[in-house]
Amino acid sequence: MGNLTDLLKVGIFLPAVLVLLTAAIYFYSFRKMSGKFMLYWGLSWLFSSAGYICTLLILRGENELMGLELLKKAGDMYALLFLLFAAYDFAHKPVAIFWLRYSFLLLLLSIVLAQYPLVSEIILLPISAYQGILTVVLCYAVAVKWTATWAERGTALAIFLLIGAVKALFPYNFGEMYLYEILLFSLMNFYVMYLFLERTYRSFSEKESEYRLLAENATDIIFDYHLKPAPYFAFVSPAVEALTGYHQKEFYKNANLFEELTVHSDRQSLRDLFKAQDQGIQAVQWQKKNGDYIWVEFHNSPVLEQEEILSVEGIIRDVTERKLVEEELIRSRKAQQIFFSSISHELKTPVTSILGYAKALEGNVLEGSEKHREAISLISSKSFMLQRLIEDLIQLSKLESHQFSFQFVEVDVVLFFKGMADKQSAVVATGKQHFEAFVSPQLRGKGFKFIADVERMEQVFDNLVNNAVKFTPPRGKIRISCSFDASCEKVVFEVEDTGRGIPAESLPFIFETYYKDERAKKDNPEGRGLGLSIVKEIVKGHQGDIFAESREGKGSKFTITVPIYEGGDGGDHE
Repeated sequence: MGNLTDLLKVGIFLPAVLVLLTAAIYFYSFRKMSGKFMLYWGLSWLFSSAGYICTLLILRGENELMGLELLKKAGDMYALLFLLFAAYDFAHKPVAIFWLRYSFLLLLLSIVLAQYPLVSEIILLPISAYQGILTVVLCYAVAVKWTATWAERGTALAIFLLIGAVKALFPYNFGEMYLYEILLFSLMNFYVMYLFLERTYRSFSEKESEYRLLAENATDIIFDYHLKPAPYFAFVSPAVEALTGYHQKEFYKNANLFEELTVHSDRQSLRDLFKAQDQGIQAVQWQKKNGDYIWVEFHNSPVLEQEEILSVEGIIRDVTERKLVEEELIRSRKAQQIFFSSISHELKTPVTSILGYAKALEGNVLEGSEKHREAISLISSKSFMLQRLIEDLIQLSKLESHQFSFQFVEVDVVLFFKGMADKQSAVVATGKQHFEAFVSPQLRGKGFKFIADVERMEQVFDNLVNNAVKFTPPRGKIRISCSFDASCEKVVFEVEDTGRGIPAESLPFIFETYYKDERAKKDNPEGRGLGLSIVKEIVKGHQGDIFAESREGKGSKFTITVPIYEGGDGGDHE
């Protein structure tokens, strides 16, 4: 036995110092980790290492130094105490602070007893008893509080019970027990590290599953794009297929696919975004697999290492609708500016003529009754044109701001159509076009009605038929019709001509306020671009819809749908 003691005296000094140094490095490195588990475990390790140093000094014959046995017991007590704290934190349970207070009081008691000529057994007895209590509570926490598997709890329970028993053992044999304590504590450290890593891995796996589920169900594209050592997609969410038409696998195979989708004019700005070391946002236009164009917005967050971009994480969002709205707003503002410029010109021309002839009449510059009549006629004509322009502007403003009041009444569909057709036939006759009016047999004699302001609805057809007459050559054909829609819930009015048609690029904008295409400006300079806007607002006021179809050189067709009045006397719709 003496040889073992000598071996311990000589050979364990360096390992003990290494244990203490390792514990200190551990405590400094891991004290900032999430949660207090690692902090408590590190403190337990430090106090245990301090106890080993005290044991080493006792084995080397330094027992004459006062308090080494007491320091050894105190170190073991706090090692068990913080191991208890770690066990409770592992179960996410709070620990009562009185355990720490009791340990401090017991330490003070032992220090006071050490001042008297008492044997070490009496001085250290309170701390040993407290260590036994800590061991029991520690085992209780592992058995009852932990949510680990039975195998994990059973292993931890056995290790902690042996550790506590060795540290609480009294009187203490500083020879063989020291070696057993070192082995048990090393085993405990290994097992605690295993538990921590296992819990961390499980938590990481759960979070990864949650984030992957979120990413896979997000409508935006979530991506992780690595630049080093070579560009590649580490992750791209399934939303990429719905947005671009390309499968995830195609992005994984081709790291430059996102750039290839980008239109040439936007590629350089996208490259610059991926080189930026700060968070950035960039909107670019993409061409989908089916050939359609969309606008997408990149929200990039670079991952840096020593000021070098290693990867880029981000979100790609479809902003096509927003871009269309922005373009619509820009186009509307531009059209408004053009309109005001045109209106200013249109106002200036007749006002100049009116003022000129008015001054001539006032100064008796014009001689003869014939010239007087011409001047008065021109003044009257220009004044009437100004009045119509002002009335159109006022009417459009009221319609758009919903300040216009309609005089709604129940109107027989067929009677309204026939009366309107009679008036329009006279208008068409002035242009020498062929005129045709057609009523669907489903409507005849059934008494179907709709709610309408007759005067405003006639204004709609006045505008549409007048436009057809303007842009349809003589001997062309203008046809108006009245029928049901497919659901037999709406009446459908159509105005169709065989005129020159509307250019395809202008067709989406003809109902916009202030809009006139270049050809209309040239052929009909007196037109103000307000008529179809007013028509659209009137139809909307009747809870209806209007849309246009046209083929350039073949003619145009305007379709109006308004709901049939369900309270009318009409018969079966079929």
